[in-house]
Amino acid sequence: MSLRSWISSFPLMGLVTGFSQDILTSILKTGPIPEHIAFIMDGNRRFAKKNGLELGEGHVAGFESLGTILEVLYSAGVNTITVYAFSIENFNRPKHEIDSLFNIIRSKLVLIKDKDQVPSRYGIKVKFIGNRDLIPEDIMVLIEELEEATKDMTRGILNIAFPYTSRDDIAAAIRNIATSVEKGQIEAKDIDIVKFEKAMYTGQSPDLDIMVRTSGETRFSDFMIWQGCDNCTLEFIDTLWPDINAWNMFKILFKWSYKSTKYFEKEEIKQSKRADVIKSLSGSRKLNLPKQYMADAFNPTSLPTKVFKGGPAAASTPTGSSKSKVPPKVSVTEVARNDVLLANA
Repeated sequence: MSLRSWISSFPLMGLVTGFSQDILTSILKTGPIPEHIAFIMDGNRRFAKKNGLELGEGHVAGFESLGTILEVLYSAGVNTITVYAFSIENFNRPKHEIDSLFNIIRSKLVLIKDKDQVPSRYGIKVKFIGNRDLIPEDIMVLIEELEEATKDMTRGILNIAFPYTSRDDIAAAIRNIATSVEKGQIEAKDIDIVKFEKAMYTGQSPDLDIMVRTSGETRFSDFMIWQGCDNCTLEFIDTLWPDINAWNMFKILFKWSYKSTKYFEKEEIKQSKRADVIKSLSGSRKLNLPKQYMADAFNPTSLPTKVFKGGPAAASTPTGSSKSKVPPKVSVTEVARNDVLLANA
């Protein structure tokens, strides 16, 4: 018996654990909380082999771990969780393994609808993302019933990627946009990153904040590659998925919260310094800026990270407009000098 199992066997240990988790959750809520976390749930097969279990039992243990993690995250205030349940590449596995996985999925889909499960208790909308054309018909019926049963829940979202790959996600988004262009719903010239991301399977979810992969592997395995490449924290942990616990998640959440807090503090200091420079230079007539710039400078929420990138003229010109709001008296030399002053702020 492991030390953890031995300690867990003590009477009242469950109460102590629950109390400790409540305290940590309360502390977490005093700082920034990630909106969207994704999981590559790796290690079920290795867990089964290590513990002398049947392969299916390893996947069942992984499902139980998922319930624990969902409770921790939704209690902490995380809005959206996306889990990699089945890759399209998994269809290349032996038939008996695929059949075993699908049988587990069938039973769990029925179980998830129960009122005692996480979605009902926390008011979570369940959505399946991926290529539905590859899903067996009887499983598709169960999926639609679960999505229908949770469609009005607004507390959060659980995205179950089944079956999914990033390449298929990107290809599907391209097809969706192409169809919209053909139908005249949008014009080709209006296609941009925002529209492309909205057309993806995760188009209705917040930007991804953290991606976690268990089992010690350090690769994406074709999961949410697009979503994970922009301002997303990657966490690769050595723990097998069925062995993951609340303490692993608290460590990840506190780490992310600390780094986010430090980042916000640095940005506030940086913006404050820039605002002070603008105020002092404007007061001494060394800086010619329109009134709107001054208003933005003293509002940390509206001041961009890079103040007036491209110079005041560029900053004051609305998209699609060729008219500048900068007073004619501001010369090119003054604009260049202002840029240098602000850049050094």
